[in-house]
Amino acid sequence: MFKVINEKLTSIEEKFEDCKAELEKLIKKENEEVKIIFTEEGERLENLEKETRKRNIVIKGLDDTADDTVDLQMKIEELIARMGVSLNVGLDKNEIFRLGKFIEGKIRSVLVKLQSFDKKIAIYQNSKMLKVSNIWVDDDATKAVQDKRRRLISHLKVARQNS
Repeated sequence: MFKVINEKLTSIEEKFEDCKAELEKLIKKENEEVKIIFTEEGERLENLEKETRKRNIVIKGLDDTADDTVDLQMKIEELIARMGVSLNVGLDKNEIFRLGKFIEGKIRSVLVKLQSFDKKIAIYQNSKMLKVSNIWVDDDATKAVQDKRRRLISHLKVARQNS
């Protein structure tokens, strides 16, 4: 009787091990499929984020006060007009706002969401007119791109010192 029970128990254990191995294969296959989907979705999300930031510019170095939200649009319009680009905030419905919280003594950047990519290109082409001031125009980049640029700039500085 014990022999029969032992044989059945051994048979059940073998079947269990086979099922376990098959289940592990299925889980590995599903994990690989999920990784592929996750990677594709991450790339798609990154492309969407780049597309939404495509027409944006960031203006750095513009004087900052705690209560400049009303004057900010006028300041930006005047600055861009000095560069020879007409930016009609009222008609173009551009969004202009400071990034971050106000901290005394620290100058916050200004994000300008333009309605057309052509205006952004025109602003970049004429941004050389700002060289006499401490104001500059930058691209609205994602955190990952900003980090890569920061690392590349540090490598560039080291390479320039070595040559």
